[in-house]
Amino acid sequence: MSTQFSLSRALAGFGVTANNLRRCWSGRTDDGKTVVMVLWIEKFYVDRAGVRSYRWRGRWSGGYRQGHAEAMQNLIWARDHCDGYFNVVLVAGHDEPSHKRHFFPADFRMKITTLDPEAGTFVARAAT
Repeated sequence: MSTQFSLSRALAGFGVTANNLRRCWSGRTDDGKTVVMVLWIEKFYVDRAGVRSYRWRGRWSGGYRQGHAEAMQNLIWARDHCDGYFNVVLVAGHDEPSHKRHFFPADFRMKITTLDPEAGTFVARAAT
């Protein structure tokens, strides 16, 4: 795994500026050619075909609602304008006693396989 970054620096590495770092879980470049999702490293799994995959289930509540809505909009954008591809910033550390989060730009992209904005869910696989 690469060097740890702040969230703003990890996103900037992909050309994205966050709208609100406290509620940011996604972003896209000004030209719309790149979408970036912030994904929890421990939520990845290997699917039946042996491919690294990620499942995002359900809507968020409270202070995270705005970030979830923005993430869904960015996933729709990725589906409709980026052939379903998005880049990834990995986040880890929420189980630590300090609750400090660690961010790492991933060296792989993901491709959306299913997206249900009404339910607030998606599944994506590592792009080959």
